[in-house]
Amino acid sequence: MVVLSISIIITTLILAWGLLLKGAAIRYGSTRGVLLGVIAWLWGVRTHWIDNPAHARLVLQASNDKGQFIERLFATPAWAPVLSLESVDGAQWQRMKKHYLQLAPLIPPTVTLQKIVQRNVAQLMADGRVLDAPTIAKLTVASFFEWMFARAFDWHAWQFVADATWEWRQEIAMKSKGDVELKQRLVAWFLDQVRDSRLYAVFGEKWRDPECFSCYVQPFLISPAINVCDIAVAVTQLRQTLRDGAKTATADLIYLALQTQNPFPVLERFLPDGLEAEGLSIAPNTQAFIALDDLGRRDLAADPQYRSIVFGSGPRSCPGKFIALSMMTALFSEATLSSPLWQPTHGHRFSGRNNDGRETPLQVVYLAGVVARTVACAAWQRCRRMAEAWRPCPVPKHSD
Repeated sequence: MVVLSISIIITTLILAWGLLLKGAAIRYGSTRGVLLGVIAWLWGVRTHWIDNPAHARLVLQASNDKGQFIERLFATPAWAPVLSLESVDGAQWQRMKKHYLQLAPLIPPTVTLQKIVQRNVAQLMADGRVLDAPTIAKLTVASFFEWMFARAFDWHAWQFVADATWEWRQEIAMKSKGDVELKQRLVAWFLDQVRDSRLYAVFGEKWRDPECFSCYVQPFLISPAINVCDIAVAVTQLRQTLRDGAKTATADLIYLALQTQNPFPVLERFLPDGLEAEGLSIAPNTQAFIALDDLGRRDLAADPQYRSIVFGSGPRSCPGKFIALSMMTALFSEATLSSPLWQPTHGHRFSGRNNDGRETPLQVVYLAGVVARTVACAAWQRCRRMAEAWRPCPVPKHSD
């Protein structure tokens, strides 16, 4: 009980600190280190924070195990009923990776995706539509759907599909609980669509298995809708604030946006065997954390070493790296970025570094609840382990 009491006090201090900074500090900045450190202490897990890109690449290449911290504690519950390839681990990750590779041969050329994006953008601008965050999210969903299914996305009837991505967005960003029914409606819609498509032959009726349908819904629908909006905001801000930003190549703007405002602030790996390489010494059974946002903000110059890890590295690197870069290159054209209709910050909510520190009181309360439950659960597990360790051994009975 002493451990539980101490943990509650520490949790209260963390929450108070985070609340004073309107919640964002628990997810970004120094407070996240304190929070993860408390959980690691309760679990008896050693941690190590990586402070340069070269060492980060070594860690990412050394292990495919993300451990039991950020992805498992916070991301996995937020993704439900979908499984994220980025969050699952162990045998489940191996199975889902195999499923994704089965789907990969049916992925069309990226140049086709670029043409679809360019056509959709041109049509929206011709209609005088403002390209705000909700429109960009819907554009992304529609473009990926047409690319993979080889048929048009119904922009009117399927508005709920784009709306559902915002439910995942707010829960993954730890701002509030997403609408479960709307999430499930999106999954049901996808299963209806895949049944009448060329993709159905890949898994057949097994598409209903979350490990199968998630191989499309997460990397080709939800994640692009979230991340493209976040990066669109960052690219726009960099173009306005950097000297000669308007003359910076699109690819460089994208990498700088990822370097300074990465949608994945922290990467993590568990190193059961430790790591000794190139000046890096990590003991066995250590949880390594890589603060991509801190590394990227140190220098606004395009860092070649940082580019090598911005999409991860090693066995868990992002399989859709070139798809994402192709799509964003088509979207972030000079004509689009310089148009008065291009307004990605309008309606941009929940995720993205521009929304840090702008939580509403209800969002702060929700975040506090998530953190409190997490630390309390870790403290309870610690108490149980201590109780089991202190349990006296039974005295053997001796027969006469």
